[in-house]
Amino acid sequence: MSDYHRKASVSHYGLITSGRAHGEAYVDLFVPELLLKQLEIRPGSKVILQGLADADKDEFYLRARSGLETVNAAHTPFTASIRFKNEPKILARFLALANEKEVDFKAIRTFGYRGTDESDLVFEGSVPDRQHHFVYRQNLKTLLEQILDGLRNGENGELQATVISHEVLRFKEIIKADVGSTVYRLDVPVLRDRFLKVRIPVSGKTTERFSETQLTLARLNVEFDSMTIAIKTDLGQKNTFLLVFDGRDLEEGYPVTSTILKVLPDGVNVDAISAYEYVAFDSEADDPRQLKAMGRIEMLCVTPELIELDHAGVQRQLVAAIGDILKDAKRIRLLRFEPVYDAFSRLQNGLAANDDGINLGASETSAVRVFNEAFNDRYVRLGRLGGGSSGVVYRYLDLQERRMVAGKHFPDARIGSAELKTLVDRSFGPEPAKQIKNLPRLHDYFFADSIPVIVTELLPVILGNHERSPYRDEKVDSHQHPNTLREFAQMATQVCTALESLHSRRADETGAIACLHGDVKPANIGAAIEKGKLVWKLIDFGLAKAFGGDTTRSQDRPIGTPSHMSPDAGVGPRTPAIDIFALGVTFFEVLCDWRHPGIQEDGSPYPAEVMQYLEYLKQKTGTVPSGYDPGTFHLGAPFNQEKVRPELIAELRDIVFGMLRMSVPERIGSATLIKERIISWASKLKR
Repeated sequence: MSDYHRKASVSHYGLITSGRAHGEAYVDLFVPELLLKQLEIRPGSKVILQGLADADKDEFYLRARSGLETVNAAHTPFTASIRFKNEPKILARFLALANEKEVDFKAIRTFGYRGTDESDLVFEGSVPDRQHHFVYRQNLKTLLEQILDGLRNGENGELQATVISHEVLRFKEIIKADVGSTVYRLDVPVLRDRFLKVRIPVSGKTTERFSETQLTLARLNVEFDSMTIAIKTDLGQKNTFLLVFDGRDLEEGYPVTSTILKVLPDGVNVDAISAYEYVAFDSEADDPRQLKAMGRIEMLCVTPELIELDHAGVQRQLVAAIGDILKDAKRIRLLRFEPVYDAFSRLQNGLAANDDGINLGASETSAVRVFNEAFNDRYVRLGRLGGGSSGVVYRYLDLQERRMVAGKHFPDARIGSAELKTLVDRSFGPEPAKQIKNLPRLHDYFFADSIPVIVTELLPVILGNHERSPYRDEKVDSHQHPNTLREFAQMATQVCTALESLHSRRADETGAIACLHGDVKPANIGAAIEKGKLVWKLIDFGLAKAFGGDTTRSQDRPIGTPSHMSPDAGVGPRTPAIDIFALGVTFFEVLCDWRHPGIQEDGSPYPAEVMQYLEYLKQKTGTVPSGYDPGTFHLGAPFNQEKVRPELIAELRDIVFGMLRMSVPERIGSATLIKERIISWASKLKR
């Protein structure tokens, strides 16, 4: 049996980012999904790292298994690959001899078979650390060879096993990292694959190596005999270059790739290459509305450190040479040859950590799509739509149905799968097919890295995006609905239907109400276009406001948006009256030119009338505050352009201010009563 063994090693590339979540520093390593599968690392598992604690090193190692996480602090952990003769009881004898030497094996895996007479096994374990005796690799090999010496064939003295490779872990405190369950599709040159995220907690001196929003390209060398990934983070140096070519109208036969290789100076090695064709809209084409054939080439180039490369000069030579073979320089949409450091610094400037700790990208278009997570192996997250105290809503592309949907993440919810199903059933009903049309259609729900996610239809119209609304989102087109009092009545009755459905849910046999909305406001009312008509829906409800088992927020905390909260939202039991009041504020704003019925002169988010009533409840003395003034009810544009009898305006005012009563017993008692009164009022309008 030969002692010589060459390590099997394959190079891949990954991405490293860093940041902070809940005050703790972390590093996220994005590793190709296929690579982790080769090492038998599964989504949601834990892995072991070594070397990260050494701040002077530019590399660290990712262990394939987590057996070493229970190593005694007084032991030195190690890994070893050993080749055994396929003889009965040899392995059992080896383990017995190792036990006599106080070697503690935590994991044993088969690495490969070599015909019928030999097989390779990978061991993870530890040995007692007596005055650092086993810190050095040679000491470990000596110990292993002493054990294997006891396995000699009794007849001819032949060795029955040989050490192939061995390695001592380089730090005392083992770092455990979590492998996420979310699949990412990275949109970074030469990194266009499916990746899993490995989150690594960092502390002490290690944090100095990783700034809060660092973005680094990493070379991943897979060492199969020790079942590890060696991660080198020194690719940000000036001797690593990124080449990106994007062209239009590329006919077959244009030797673009070979031309690039000819132009690159001697000593420049192409370490990775990606080339593909695609179709896209071309704004510079004669007809920008037609899809055009495009081509893209991406290369990662590395030069020896001693070579000084004029990358700007190389880029000019590439433009000239490729322009010649394409016979038209306008066919070059983009050609960039620059240090990786420059390219990733540009992306890093656009990165920002969002609410669930994913570096998604915020300020620059070039960075927004660096991370396109493929949730549940079906949805690609494309951007953030909004967020609040309960969660964050994102725009998803549904790859299965080929449509845009909305995915809401609840990062603060600490619940299991059974609890998630219970809360979704309370919010949407146990039979989604029978769900009323005035609640958004439920498409899916699942967990992404332990965070609950619900997926619903994406509504093209949001009430709060009316052009005069103070809630206007400049990133979204404004709209003019409702435009007449009759359209307002249609919107109001449909929203009331949604509230009826929510308030009718029961938690158990006691009849307790299971769900209220808790945050009714213009931004949470939207419309779908069905059969050419607007269908108004109440959105952004569910997990955050399900109660009778609420796990996402304290029952003692007020719920809702301060400007729309009733006095009883912060005190006393939570009842549907909270939603009635908030809907009354919404109706007032829509009808009265997007003003608020209360006074907030001091800049407080809470209206003065509500604060005065809360103070009265606390003191129980003095005159009962009158609440909102009905005299402030004046129809605004465009409703003030309609010819409506004064008594109908007064009737509408009474409905709205009946919803805005500070005292719960005086407030209109249900969404059903509001809907009936609005239907009766609308029937008197002239057609």
